[in-house]
Amino acid sequence: MTDHAVGVPERARVELNDGPHFDAVIQSFWPSGVFVLTDHPDLQYSGGAKVIFFKDTAKQIEMPAQVATWVRGRGVRLETSAEAPEEVVRALGAWTRGETVEPVPQPSPARPSLAEQAQALAGRRILVVDDDVALLKMVQRRLRTFGCEVEITSSPPEVLERLSARPVDAVVMDWMLPEIPGRQLLGVLKAQDRHLPVAVMSGQLCWDGAYEDVVGFGADMVLEKPLDVWRMVDWLQAVTRDAGGLV
Repeated sequence: MTDHAVGVPERARVELNDGPHFDAVIQSFWPSGVFVLTDHPDLQYSGGAKVIFFKDTAKQIEMPAQVATWVRGRGVRLETSAEAPEEVVRALGAWTRGETVEPVPQPSPARPSLAEQAQALAGRRILVVDDDVALLKMVQRRLRTFGCEVEITSSPPEVLERLSARPVDAVVMDWMLPEIPGRQLLGVLKAQDRHLPVAVMSGQLCWDGAYEDVVGFGADMVLEKPLDVWRMVDWLQAVTRDAGGLV
């Protein structure tokens, strides 16, 4: 399959199975074939052929074909064969409309399995702070399926107490918090341990340059609400990969 855009070709190389090979100018396309101009004197009917399309000097796409009509002294009509690949079908349809053939998007790599993710995050200690108790419990439940030890709190002052009592591998915190603003809490966390990974969650970062500002205040990751838990898991796996779990 093509991995780049392919413009409408201007010429083709026709290779007949039982006859001559020749280069020709393309006169027209239709969804199942092409008509090329040629006055080749020795052209005979042939059951099969291969058409190699060119634009400028670059080879584009190869089309298995069969000779449908031979107009002596003018050209030949070539139809796609039954085994024509999907790439050729797409190309002919686009070229008939005068359009460029766009590359087919490649599928994203498969996500690691839950077992693989759980192995990577097993034993990691995560502290989550948010004034939304339902969200806290959801995050705690999901992260525990990955083998994390998850503490939750809706009290910003309690965050500092918990960290003093027991270090964690990462903190996930809301930006709009009661008692202590997110910016202030983030500053305190980074002042105590500038290497501590901290992700900020928010659905209200609506001012110009908000993401840059939050990162400038010390956040290692910004997570939008509604929360994409998989994105959070990917980030936790990346930032705690070499931590080995804190003792």
